[in-house]
Amino acid sequence: MQKTLTALIATLMVVMFSGPAFGSGCPGEMAKIDQRLAAGPMLDAEVLDEVVSLRTEGEAMHQQGQHDAAMAALKEALAILEEANGHHHH
Repeated sequence: MQKTLTALIATLMVVMFSGPAFGSGCPGEMAKIDQRLAAGPMLDAEVLDEVVSLRTEGEAMHQQGQHDAAMAALKEALAILEEANGHHHH
């Protein structure tokens, strides 16, 4: 699990810094998710998987021009991260 997470964070860092400066909209939401994940939040594996899959789905929809659907997926991922940060599992 740790190896997978490290690889994921490395990938996210490349994604985060390879694009233009992120402002608002889909890229801005993706950047927020990436920053939260890069901070190494205490998440259950299932929660982490769900956030990552929503983030991936959101990016794919964004690239297809489906921005409303992308924003919905990205906002859901952020909401899960916010909730998880409020309820740490030790």
